[in-house]
Amino acid sequence: MKKEAIKKEIINSTEIPLKKPEEKKMYLFFGLPGSGKSKLAEAEGAEVKTYYLKSSLAELKARQQQRNQLSESELRSANLFNHSEEEIENHLQELEEPQESEKVYLIDGSFNFAEQLDCWQQVEEKDLFEYLEQIRRNLAQNSDPEKSEGMASYMRDQFPFYGLQAAERRKALRKYMRQDKRPRYNKLETAVKKLWQMPEREFQYFAQELVLKYQKEYTEEIINLFEYMITSKSWWDTVDHIAKKLVGEYFKLFPQKRDEKIQGWLASDNIWLQRTALLFQLGYKGETDAQLLFDLIEELKEIDEFFIQKAIGWSLREYSKTEPIAVVKFANTHQLSALAEREALKVVIKNR
Repeated sequence: MKKEAIKKEIINSTEIPLKKPEEKKMYLFFGLPGSGKSKLAEAEGAEVKTYYLKSSLAELKARQQQRNQLSESELRSANLFNHSEEEIENHLQELEEPQESEKVYLIDGSFNFAEQLDCWQQVEEKDLFEYLEQIRRNLAQNSDPEKSEGMASYMRDQFPFYGLQAAERRKALRKYMRQDKRPRYNKLETAVKKLWQMPEREFQYFAQELVLKYQKEYTEEIINLFEYMITSKSWWDTVDHIAKKLVGEYFKLFPQKRDEKIQGWLASDNIWLQRTALLFQLGYKGETDAQLLFDLIEELKEIDEFFIQKAIGWSLREYSKTEPIAVVKFANTHQLSALAEREALKVVIKNR
């Protein structure tokens, strides 16, 4: 299509009301950097938004494996294409990410698309876009491709990484934790949800540490945000931090919410909520509610799931540092899995 025809289409779609309100059009301007894509759209009154879709290598490979099972005719009818793993890796290396001067709406290709668009709209309404954009730019500027590959591999390629270790990440983003920089409490949920929807794992690490800064302002309702964080992009690296640091503190502040929430988590069949119930007392030491801990273990010990059995052992091991006799007695009188029992008695056996 010639440039003049494209311009006419844009004018018609932006200035002339559509006959069918439900009809939507998307224009993709594809060309080399500097070819004038943005200027062409802006000159004709089209709103330009850069939605940058990112997915982990593991997610892309999984989708490609599904496509490999389709015939050529099925691929054509679905407007899909086949690519080898080598081609995918080459594309990832050569793809030009949006420049810092561009307004970028970062989208995680493995996360709910509609929810992300809705959250981006809320972010703009609450003037959080620039805060999040500065965090993104800072992480991108300090990224280490070699480290990112190793970090992603350690997490079984479930999440992409910028490649910043904890100390490096905290140093790079320290100023965004300051009280004069970070959002007000009434904007925290929106900011955290958007950070949770961003592709690279460092965004989630920053978000959960950001929440710690607001402990003195917690309200009862913030447990709903914690549940969102636990059940979205769930893996042990975030869930364990949330369980001990966030949920553990929350139940100290609002003990009346504890039993109700825990019963709901037990009944949810979500292993990450169940793991949280087992681990939230990790930092309680002498204040541990031993009966609650033992009851939870009794309720969950038959679940054949590594992360549950590991959590049972970990919670007992931590409590054995305070009450070793109680833990030994419990282990001897209850049928625990080999993994849970081995983890539970590590400290006791070491201290004999």
